[in-house]
Amino acid sequence: MLRKKTIIVASSVLMVSSLMAGFAYNKKYSPAIWSIHVLKTDEPVTLSGKALDLAVPALKPEDVTDVKASFVADPFLFNDAENYYLFFEVLNEESGQGDIGLATSKDGEKWTYEQIVLDEDFHLSYPHIIKEGNEYYMIPESVEAGGVYLYKATSFPHKWERVKKLVSGPYTDATLFKHQNKWWMFAAGLDNETLHLFHAEALDGEWVPHVKSPLITNDRSNSRPAGGVVADDGRLYRYVQDDGPYYGHSVKVFEILSLTDTSYLEKELGVILEGSGVEGDWREDGMHHIDHLKLSDGSWLVTVDGHRFDHQNYVLWRLRKLFQ
Repeated sequence: MLRKKTIIVASSVLMVSSLMAGFAYNKKYSPAIWSIHVLKTDEPVTLSGKALDLAVPALKPEDVTDVKASFVADPFLFNDAENYYLFFEVLNEESGQGDIGLATSKDGEKWTYEQIVLDEDFHLSYPHIIKEGNEYYMIPESVEAGGVYLYKATSFPHKWERVKKLVSGPYTDATLFKHQNKWWMFAAGLDNETLHLFHAEALDGEWVPHVKSPLITNDRSNSRPAGGVVADDGRLYRYVQDDGPYYGHSVKVFEILSLTDTSYLEKELGVILEGSGVEGDWREDGMHHIDHLKLSDGSWLVTVDGHRFDHQNYVLWRLRKLFQ
């Protein structure tokens, strides 16, 4: 019996050592701790290698007060005459489900977490915010519900109701924007390897696939949206997650050169956000989102997210899987 116990203990020690040694190889399976940062820039972030002040995150999981959050991610900005608003995914540790949280600021620099503003019985993330006329709309990722849904604020910014399914199917990170008096939607396939394009005459109208859709297939490095499309000085920019090495690796930007009912053309400008590689840094292992808000003085408020892998919880997770 003693020999058997010794063998089991020795095997367990060897297994833990092996798991630790193999951590880097298994990054794509590792839990990540995501945080959010907000900064001001003179122009939209479109240049590879542009220096950004990303020293300290503006919002961390521990800032969430009404649920225990594993992480905060996918931030989108909005403002009115009184406040700046930040909508984002809160991963609820108890339910394992994403909810939509809200933080506010008077100056765009100091942010205060308020509350969860949207909680469904399915996972939510990527809360894209649009104002059309006098109405406020949110289009969160709701792939678990089988489609892309439109929500309308009944009391902005705290209360929302689901009003319409825009597109049926397993689409992630739907990104809507208006261009030449028409609405457009980028959305990734569930595999993160496919980019779809839809268009409609009205936000709540009939959305139809573009004749060139899917625009991209079998490519994890250029397909999944990474934040709102930016229009600046007559140019359009599409932001994309580079998930080639692993999910949440970096963010690229493309310039859209042609977008009509029958054509689509873009060119890659390069990687604009990536991990710092600094041990313990909030964005040590990668970044996967950016959103822009143009201010009245011509400058931009920009929000990004970043993560570091949770080494300890990864090992514990692997051990649980092995002994199940």
